[in-house]
Amino acid sequence: MRFDNTSHKQLSVFAGNWKTTGQTAEGIMVEATDSYEWLPGAWFLLHRWDAVMGEDKSSGIEILGYDAEKQAFHSRFYDDQGNTDAYVIQHEESTWKFERPGERSTVNVSDDGNTLTVLWETADENGNWKIWMNVVLRRV
Repeated sequence: MRFDNTSHKQLSVFAGNWKTTGQTAEGIMVEATDSYEWLPGAWFLLHRWDAVMGEDKSSGIEILGYDAEKQAFHSRFYDDQGNTDAYVIQHEESTWKFERPGERSTVNVSDDGNTLTVLWETADENGNWKIWMNVVLRRV
């Protein structure tokens, strides 16, 4: 069933190629390349990443979309370590929030759309949130 809906097009703010830099709360440097492209039909956005955090490397894909019936954004990721999970995504003006159990991020989009400032947080065993890392994505 196809929905006559344009809400999914709000994801276009992510479309393109990005250079990511930042650091973890412990001071470990983070560098990555991220790309977002529309899948055929332009209903879902494919995110690919290739990252280095200190000595650790991570790569994978994520598919972002919009469920018109639930009126909610969502994503699912798959990484090179065999991990997979889903994020619930909330969007309000220039801020996007991604959350799954024990992890969340807040993405602020610059006025010109060429910079994404991201705060990643993790929850400890008591459910208290702490900063995991801060990164900035710059459109290339």
